[in-house]
Amino acid sequence: MAAIEAAESTFLLASVLKDILNGGTVQTIICCDNRGLCDAVFASTTVEDKRLFIDICVLRNMIQNDEINDFRWVPTNLQIANALTKQGASTHSLVQLLNNKLHFSFENLTLVNFFFW
Repeated sequence: MAAIEAAESTFLLASVLKDILNGGTVQTIICCDNRGLCDAVFASTTVEDKRLFIDICVLRNMIQNDEINDFRWVPTNLQIANALTKQGASTHSLVQLLNNKLHFSFENLTLVNFFFW
């Protein structure tokens, strides 16, 4: 359900940005920490839970209609928010991000270090 909320909010924001940019292009990418959900969105098989099936169909339709451009899984080691939500998770990446020394690359799903002198 959080993925649906994120996708709908992203679509709304992209629509507003397109209006501001007079029809410019805005790429929308949903990043998800649940591998099973990402697999289900791109699989042709059905899901057993009927409630989840409806949500997955909504996400599939949004991708098919170009309302969101991509739906990607982010591996555990790249999930910056884990430091805020999971006990024992490393805070190193979060601190680097907050100090503008780390950047998340959506192109290849990696963390990129910035070194400023």
